[in-house]
Amino acid sequence: METINFTKLIGKEVLGIITMLDPILLQRFIVRGVEGGGVWVECQALTNLVLEKLGLSSAPRTPIFFLSFQELKFVHYSEDVPALSEKALGI
Repeated sequence: METINFTKLIGKEVLGIITMLDPILLQRFIVRGVEGGGVWVECQALTNLVLEKLGLSSAPRTPIFFLSFQELKFVHYSEDVPALSEKALGI
């Protein structure tokens, strides 16, 4: 398996904890870009928050947000291969 880094996740949907939204709830987001200090993401939860704060129900363009690596407590990405439970298989 090759090494994963955020650059290889550009365009992919991942799950992560964005601490400014919730310290334990996983959020879905799409990685749109990577810089030395963080990542650019498309995230419906962040979009909803911004639209609510602005008193809007929609926007003409999809917002992309920059998250510093400090804002990401946990990130999960799944490879396109089966995952097996060792415990269930008695391994």
